[in-house]
Amino acid sequence: MKNTNAKILAWAATFALLGLVLVYVFEIQRFENTMGVNDMVWKSLAVGLTAGIFAGWRLACKGKEQVARLQIWATCLLGCLVFAPLFCSLANRLLSPHEPTLKQVEFFQEKPFFASRFGMLAGEKITPSGYYLFFSNQGKLERIKTKEQHFQGIQRGDTIEIWIKKGLFGYELVLMK
Repeated sequence: MKNTNAKILAWAATFALLGLVLVYVFEIQRFENTMGVNDMVWKSLAVGLTAGIFAGWRLACKGKEQVARLQIWATCLLGCLVFAPLFCSLANRLLSPHEPTLKQVEFFQEKPFFASRFGMLAGEKITPSGYYLFFSNQGKLERIKTKEQHFQGIQRGDTIEIWIKKGLFGYELVLMK
């Protein structure tokens, strides 16, 4: 009976880990449209390190041998460090009590980009995979990624309006497709 429970727990943990990786893949796309994402990631890594140290300290005593204790420490530290940015981004975006607002920013540039996993074929017509939108927000140049061109014909320095939602931790998200 104990062996069956251990197998069920192992399979559940495997599926949970795969689910987290899948959620991470989709959430990373949101990172590019979060203003101040580098600061958010570094702070979440600091929190993840602290949580990993605390969890490792609390759980390592359950290991019977030194190798088991080291494995527990490594799992706690790496798990918390790897998934801290994901949980921070999800909480910032999904638990925000703020409503999206239309904000005026200064347009800088909208630049097409091409991305392909396999490169270009000879004679292939190049169509943009998306656009980078550069704008100045409170004196700071920001870059977000969009699927479509939104501001064709707008000159550098013109004022544009974009939808921005302030997140739970204060990091703003640009809501554009």
